[in-house]
Amino acid sequence: MMISSLKLDFTILAGGLSSPECVTWRGWKGDLIAGGADGSLYSIDMDGKVSTLANTGGQILGVVADSYWGVVACDVGNGIVWRFDDEGRSSIVAELPNCNFASVGPEGDLFVSTPFPDDTERSAIMRIDRVSMAATRWMGEDLAFPNGLLWPRSIDGMFVLDTDRHQLIRVPCDTNGIRTGDVERVSFLGPISVDGMCELEDGSIVVGCYEPSILVHYVRGESPLAVVPEGVVLYRPTNLCRFGAELRYLAVACMGSGQIVVSELPPI
Repeated sequence: MMISSLKLDFTILAGGLSSPECVTWRGWKGDLIAGGADGSLYSIDMDGKVSTLANTGGQILGVVADSYWGVVACDVGNGIVWRFDDEGRSSIVAELPNCNFASVGPEGDLFVSTPFPDDTERSAIMRIDRVSMAATRWMGEDLAFPNGLLWPRSIDGMFVLDTDRHQLIRVPCDTNGIRTGDVERVSFLGPISVDGMCELEDGSIVVGCYEPSILVHYVRGESPLAVVPEGVVLYRPTNLCRFGAELRYLAVACMGSGQIVVSELPPI
């Protein structure tokens, strides 16, 4: 794989977390939210101070912060998608076995990946209505291990990472989240275990890969490129998000080291 020109220089913002697999920016509170393998839901301020908002007793994978939903956490240990208010009070959104990652669609509905590696016919992306909370199977065909989800700012389709097939795929949709075409194989990312992704200001995508421990930079229509960051070593990076003033920074959850590492993004 060729090398990307994207320059990142990482430092450790917070450590000692329980194998964090995801991190998201809660902009209205000015903190990062991460989930732990021990069921912890963490708040991390910009000085790196870590507070535990809640603990589900399960295993939290994907987390997403949204002004309507609050903080949504996929608790694969209990098979529950939770929502948390600003004080850490919880309520159940849906009971979904193997809930992995959540993303909020253009109309505010919640989309959740549910991989079943031993029974891929059950692997799906579920859609949860923001009003009724009803969960329906939105996509199920031709998915091995659906993992990270991303609605790009262009809202012309949702990107999905299929970990077992090492692929980035795109599901064409309209602005209501209604599918409008066949699934597109956007890129084969190589024999790597892809997990989560983040869209940059120019529309390109950075993908976290936990085996081997690398980041991949994908520009639409081009071959994927490996990112060679400076600073601290990323050990099993998974999900990532932009954060801070004007979203000028990138945070990466490293489940192997129990850290959240951050870098300023170069101007685009």
